[in-house]
Amino acid sequence: MISGKTSTGFAWTIEDDNFADDYELLEILRELNKDKSAVVEAVEYVLGEPQARALKEHLRERDDRHKVRATEVEREFKEIFEGVAALKNS
Repeated sequence: MISGKTSTGFAWTIEDDNFADDYELLEILRELNKDKSAVVEAVEYVLGEPQARALKEHLRERDDRHKVRATEVEREFKEIFEGVAALKNS
């Protein structure tokens, strides 16, 4: 299990940190390179549905118009993904 916090303060925990050997995740990431809307599936796959909802609420609360911005979700996901890699390598 790996836990961390994004620069915006979103606390996350990931049960399975073996991303390098996860074929289904690789498929999702391949789609993400082609279609930015695949970030929805990527976030739900990595974080699980409850944390994905919590991330949306976290971002909604931070937005002046109370919108969940796709660019913010992508940024948070990238930060989480990079955080997992950094924690595994430490």
